[in-house]
Amino acid sequence: MKKYDGVLQRVREIEFKRGIKYLDRDSYQYKVIKVLCFITTAWALIINLFYILGNLLVYSGTEASGTMLNRVITVSVCSVTIIVSLILNAFKIYIADALLNVVSSLFLIFHFAGNLHDDFGFLSLKTSFYFRHLIPLAIMSILMIIMTVITVRAEIKTNRMYVKVTENLYNMYNFKDSEADKMTDEQWDEFLKRYSPYNKSQIVVDTDETAEETEDEG
Repeated sequence: MKKYDGVLQRVREIEFKRGIKYLDRDSYQYKVIKVLCFITTAWALIINLFYILGNLLVYSGTEASGTMLNRVITVSVCSVTIIVSLILNAFKIYIADALLNVVSSLFLIFHFAGNLHDDFGFLSLKTSFYFRHLIPLAIMSILMIIMTVITVRAEIKTNRMYVKVTENLYNMYNFKDSEADKMTDEQWDEFLKRYSPYNKSQIVVDTDETAEETEDEG
């Protein structure tokens, strides 16, 4: 949904007036979660890089086995996919970024679990698996999911209020212009683009009673 700054400002005014509060990308809690997500992501990617370099160094100068190549390719592809998920998040493509992040993390967790077997370790896995791979990857994915839920939820709430405000603005515009029903989509978009909640002279209603009824959402 295309949104104009003036209408969004009016949406925020109404939310503040009515005491409507919810977490969004600008909230302190979201920013803390985002920082923690980036920290765990950086940790996971650094570990992946060391893993890739370690495998390449071990087999340098010798004929690389198919198993080694599969390990390097798997971890490399998943690492790139995690980076792509962060890029998608920056471009506000929320659901896709969470899906890519979670799927890549699961692949990496199963991959490392299969290669770090230890009969004497916890659940038959080496201790390093939990601290180097499972914990950071799991935390990263959980935080990414939380960020996505917060963002999508806030977007839905904002969209609902935005629609109400634009509908009410249209009704108020009808009082000003009896030919408003003949207004084209382009003219309406131009009106919304120029609309400012601080310039009430843009909309003139006929009666005080009507103004009181529509003031909250227009």
